[in-house]
Amino acid sequence: MACKSRWLLEIPDIIQRLSRLETPVIDRAICETVFGVRRRRAIDLMQRFGGYRAGNTVLVDRAVLMEQLQRMLAEPAIEQERQRKQRLSEELAKLEKHRRAAAVRIPMKPETAHCTVADVPAGVRFERGQLTVQYDDVPQLLTRLYELAKAAGNDYDSFAEAAGSLRAPTQDTGGPRLWSAPPG
Repeated sequence: MACKSRWLLEIPDIIQRLSRLETPVIDRAICETVFGVRRRRAIDLMQRFGGYRAGNTVLVDRAVLMEQLQRMLAEPAIEQERQRKQRLSEELAKLEKHRRAAAVRIPMKPETAHCTVADVPAGVRFERGQLTVQYDDVPQLLTRLYELAKAAGNDYDSFAEAAGSLRAPTQDTGGPRLWSAPPG
């Protein structure tokens, strides 16, 4: 896929900059500034928009350029490009959030893999219907939550007892977890 020109999304600003100029024609240097491009691209743009030679200089009529840019704004390709850039920007923001979250390292001790409720760290407290986790920073909070989850997975019965619940999960059906009181 060809690289899209950044100036396409800036057409309204370019038109505004051109309207503030008092000169009837635009030369390469002004084109570079207004479009935010380099020398070769400015020359290409001037030729695209009907530039003409005046000695060694290429010029383009400012009013004609503004009119052509206005027509370009109505083209579906410009709106599609704006929407594409918007989607790309949103995806990049999501990726940045994910990257920051993935960069967080939770300090774990080897024995965490086999911990039980008796090994739950200080700062984690159960009361019937309530769990309290004290922490100094986010990595410590994540460590304690992970250790708690491992303890629950390693010894569910003790975990349920510590949490004040006598309810156990029903048979796993592959769908959402259903909880019910044990029979009898």
